[in-house]
Amino acid sequence: MGCGSRPRAAGRFDAAIRSCALNHAEARDAGANALVTACMSCTFLLSTLTPDLPVFHYLELLYDYRIPWEYSDQYMKLRFLFDSALGAREFYGLEEQADE
Repeated sequence: MGCGSRPRAAGRFDAAIRSCALNHAEARDAGANALVTACMSCTFLLSTLTPDLPVFHYLELLYDYRIPWEYSDQYMKLRFLFDSALGAREFYGLEEQADE
């Protein structure tokens, strides 16, 4: 099960929240007192949507350095969609595929 970052990046915020909530419930049911991830986007999303359960990126533990995820910049998150200068969402790279 994913953390919800992919649906969130695609603008499906409801699906992202549901996925995150499922991860949180599964961790709590298993008796976890923290979650450790290998993905920065997962860490960001899980830590902001489940503040009662500590979430760590494994590098935070390896280097003993805690990142304040709640203050992370908007563009630090994994994104599959990009905003154009006009505010419309575009998939970059599709124009090359359409010409082939």
